[in-house]
Amino acid sequence: GPSIDALIELLEQRKERILSTYDPTPATHAAAKAFLDTAAGAVPETSKPDVAKRIAHAIAGEQLRDLERLWYRLPENSPEQRALTQALERLREKYEVDQLTSRWSFSGREALDVPGAIEVKAELEELDRLLEQLREALKNAKPAIIDMDALEEFAPQEQVDSLRDAQRRVNAGKSAPRPCACTSAACWPPSLAVCKQRAAADTKALPAPTARWNCHPRVPTSLETVHPPWTSHRAW
Repeated sequence: GPSIDALIELLEQRKERILSTYDPTPATHAAAKAFLDTAAGAVPETSKPDVAKRIAHAIAGEQLRDLERLWYRLPENSPEQRALTQALERLREKYEVDQLTSRWSFSGREALDVPGAIEVKAELEELDRLLEQLREALKNAKPAIIDMDALEEFAPQEQVDSLRDAQRRVNAGKSAPRPCACTSAACWPPSLAVCKQRAAADTKALPAPTARWNCHPRVPTSLETVHPPWTSHRAW
């Protein structure tokens, strides 16, 4: 079957190439400058001085959520609202670039601009998400949790197809009926009888009077507990 270890190594190598190739510092400076340039004209001259004051305060503190709420306080489609829209877009970009530099350590020298930095951030997030899924699948033998469509963007098609086959086999095994291996006549009901190993595990947990006959994990009635089924007082 496919080697999940090999896929993990493949994605780790791709992630390392990104971190060792690019330098997001220019994007950080460019995003900050773009926000300051647009923010300068985003404080409205309005008849509501309290709104203008709150917008100025939110811009100074780079408070994205506050600015989004204050945007609705401006006249719809007014020059003031359009100016604040531009400032909001630049601030969102600044947030994206700042998150990129805070979450990953870069050692490369190829400068990134703002759109490039946002694109690299999206790819690193996807790689980290897939790596987490692959490690979880390796740990708990659950290939079904892997996002195959996303994995196709980074791994050879034949490896992805092989892993898809493994997913289908696992899913088919879960949906297939489990025949009863228990030979006891007390399996109840026969169509729901559990396998021999499950029956043995259930037997250990039951009191002595019912252990021999209650191979299906159901709660016996009080009559069955007092009168085991091999007596003349059967409960069914």
